[in-house]
Amino acid sequence: MTRKKPVQEGVVLSAQQAEILAGIGAGETYSTVAKRLSLSTSTIGYHVGRLQQKLHAGNVPALIALVMVAGILTTDQFPIQATGDLVIDPSLIPD
Repeated sequence: MTRKKPVQEGVVLSAQQAEILAGIGAGETYSTVAKRLSLSTSTIGYHVGRLQQKLHAGNVPALIALVMVAGILTTDQFPIQATGDLVIDPSLIPD
């Protein structure tokens, strides 16, 4: 009998999305993040925009604050880094 993986409740971010957010949260430009991740600047902008929509964040600072509260980005060190926890509880996402 095969066990099913537990379903994660909430919004799940990919490791790449967390890396993009960590870079932006640490003050990197889209261009710097793009070079580091071997992506185009427009791809970084696309991902940031999609995350803003998905998480109902009106701007990038609100997006960064949300993922810090959710525990996806560290709040106790600089530079900001991804923690490895990639699920945002739906109760943290504004209506």
